[in-house]
Amino acid sequence: MTSSRNSALWLSESDVTSMMDIAEAIAALEAGLWEESQGQAQNMVKTHVEWSGGATLHAIGAVFPKRGYAGTKTWPHTKSGATPLLVLF
Repeated sequence: MTSSRNSALWLSESDVTSMMDIAEAIAALEAGLWEESQGQAQNMVKTHVEWSGGATLHAIGAVFPKRGYAGTKTWPHTKSGATPLLVLF
């Protein structure tokens, strides 16, 4: 992991799983869903586009204004598979 004030922090899946276990992930999801039910967070509608050969590009995301978070997950799905990228602001 490397980061500076003006650069991105790139984390691998193993970086994330070493910092958070499944119970913490579930608790974070529950908190986010509660905030959404209270009007304190909003999900974006999943969107996708298809191009030649049946390949698709997908995007989902959410904002948590009180917490100062916004994030999106995007991924292409091609004959070679799918590799998602999560971006958190």
